[in-house]
Amino acid sequence: MNAYDYYGEAKALAEALKNAGFPVDGSEISLAMEEGETGTEIFMMMRARLANLLAAGNLPPDLTMRVRTLHGRLNDALT
Repeated sequence: MNAYDYYGEAKALAEALKNAGFPVDGSEISLAMEEGETGTEIFMMMRARLANLLAAGNLPPDLTMRVRTLHGRLNDALT
């Protein structure tokens, strides 16, 4: 059983992004949870948005690590 709290981490990460000066990116993560119809769709949307954040490469190291971790867990859950 996987006890990882995907939604809890996504919400916390969204807040951390907003507090670190990345309000649009934080909002994108939050919106994925609001806009998705199913759990799979939400995970896919979050994974794509996190991938974009990683590709941009402009986050501080601590946030990059959190984004990378959540992205990896979402990817594992979807494959």
